[in-house]
Amino acid sequence: VAPTASPTQAGLIDFTAERQRHGRFVGREDVLARLDEWLDGPGEAGWVVLTGSPGMGKSAILSAWLARREATGAVVPHHFIRRQVADWDQPEVIAASLVAQIEAAFPALRDAEAKPERRLLELLGRVSKQLGGTGRLAVVVDGLDETRAEPGDNPLPRFLPHVVPAGILFLCATRLTYPHLNWLEARSPVRRLDLDDARWAASNEAVVRGFWE
Repeated sequence: VAPTASPTQAGLIDFTAERQRHGRFVGREDVLARLDEWLDGPGEAGWVVLTGSPGMGKSAILSAWLARREATGAVVPHHFIRRQVADWDQPEVIAASLVAQIEAAFPALRDAEAKPERRLLELLGRVSKQLGGTGRLAVVVDGLDETRAEPGDNPLPRFLPHVVPAGILFLCATRLTYPHLNWLEARSPVRRLDLDDARWAASNEAVVRGFWE
């Protein structure tokens, strides 16, 4: 699935080039199906976390899932955290990036007076109310382990909500060794798909074969 262009409204980060890096996507239908099952199925709002060792294709999977959703006309706010690529790895920039995309999709819910540190959480709350009991908004954040932080500091609460409002779902990816993964796993409800798990071995092998072919 070829990545689609990111929004180009003023103030939004253009991730087109980053997503094009994963344009040659093969296989992973089982993984994508599981993500769809978790993100579309009944249940409360919450978290889906994709983990795996370096080179397991986490970013490619999220890019493919995102492209498929956008191809159906869905709006999916997203941010690709990349260490030392502009300021994409700064927590405040990540939060502002997500806010800008959500406000572009829900312009009537924008609050110009909101404090920066509370803007995303409050915006998600207003979106949740507008969605009602049946609507959903998925938010994709890739590369949590590349977030800039001081030694011993957990940067995740600076751009991820402590509690996700109803109707909002976060799809995130990180290396399994990320020291703050336990903060994510303490969120509720949370589902984690670990690409290193034996159940995905066939999928991993299929990806390798696809690239060689």
